[in-house]
Amino acid sequence: MLTVALVIGLSNTSGAASIESLPLTKAAPGLLQGGTNGPSKQGTGTIPHVQQASLGVMVQDVSQRWPTDGLDAVLLVQHRTQVSATRRLARVDRCSARKAARYYRARYVYWLDKMGATARRVGSRDERSSVGSCPRYLSRVLQRKAHAARAAFERWHRYHFAWREWMPAKHQRVAQCETGYQGGTGPGGSRWDWDSGTYVSAFGIYRTGYDDDAHRVGNLGWDETLRKLGRYPTPREQMQAADSHRAAHGGWSGWGCRGA
Repeated sequence: MLTVALVIGLSNTSGAASIESLPLTKAAPGLLQGGTNGPSKQGTGTIPHVQQASLGVMVQDVSQRWPTDGLDAVLLVQHRTQVSATRRLARVDRCSARKAARYYRARYVYWLDKMGATARRVGSRDERSSVGSCPRYLSRVLQRKAHAARAAFERWHRYHFAWREWMPAKHQRVAQCETGYQGGTGPGGSRWDWDSGTYVSAFGIYRTGYDDDAHRVGNLGWDETLRKLGRYPTPREQMQAADSHRAAHGGWSGWGCRGA
């Protein structure tokens, strides 16, 4: 008895067939030759048996001997399957949208990280679920997100760092008096990263007092900002802490440079 499932295409995950040989025990008509003229030559031989049939190919049970010429048909199917897989991979490689998606995802994360924001990793799952396809829509979505993140960063940076546009003159004089002439980027060369161990910020606020002042206005303390956001408090945040200190301690009386 002969039980066979006709080979219609075979491939494993790499696009190439994985086969092993089973012995042939008895001569049988040339079923795989494509002809109807009866058996071809007899002799000992083997026939491929599919180990992994990821495209629906299965050779079930071979209990009788087949002619060795039948191997040609199997090898032809295998060759065509390999060519088809190679063409599919070539189409994926030519997909510029995949490269664009990776680029815009990286830029989106970059701009959020500069603000100290927690960047949600967008697009990775969608791209993994579309392996073999070209993620054109996903790349456009990530492009818009990256542009929006950059615009948000520019607004954030101006609000927090353009101190010349919004910091009152009195605050600038106090900062210059407290930590000025240090080669910093603040008023009079004051330093936004000033940390003497006891006093911090361009306004020279007592370290533990700064944390209380920042918390009153909803900001992180000095060391909390460094630990959680990986940056120093911005000029805006430092001025807000100074204003909070003034409100809690009777104006500028807590500063040695209160007369600046």
